[in-house]
Amino acid sequence: MVARIISMLRESLSGFFTNAIVAFLILVVGYIIGRLLGRLIERGLQEIEINFLAMRLTGLRIPIEQVIGGIVMYGTYVITILLVFDKLGIGALAFTFIGGAIVFLLIVSTLMSLKDILPNLLAWIILSRQGI
Repeated sequence: MVARIISMLRESLSGFFTNAIVAFLILVVGYIIGRLLGRLIERGLQEIEINFLAMRLTGLRIPIEQVIGGIVMYGTYVITILLVFDKLGIGALAFTFIGGAIVFLLIVSTLMSLKDILPNLLAWIILSRQGI
C-alpha cells in the first residue's frame, strides 16, 4: 500500500516536471520568435519607408516602424506566456489576471492623461467665457 502511494506520487511529480520543462521550452521559443518577428516587421516597414510616408501625410514624426514592431513583439510574448500558463494548468487564472491587469492599466493611464487635460480644459472654458 505504501509502495502504491509512492508510485502514484512519483507519477504525478514526473508529469509536473515534464510539463514544467515543456513550459520552459515554450517560453524560450516564444521569446526568440517574438524578437525575430518584431525585428522582421520593423525592417519590412523600414523597406517601404512607412515613417516617411506617415510624416508626409500627417506632418508628425512618429516612429511607426518601432511602434508596430514592438506591438508584434510584445503581443507574441503575451501569447507565449498564456501558452505557458495553460501548459502548467493555470490557464483560466492567467486569463483573469492578465485581463484584470490590462483593465487596471487602461484605467490608470486614462486617469493620468485626464490629470493633464482637465486644467487646460477648465482654463479654456474660463477664458472663452471672459472673451479673451
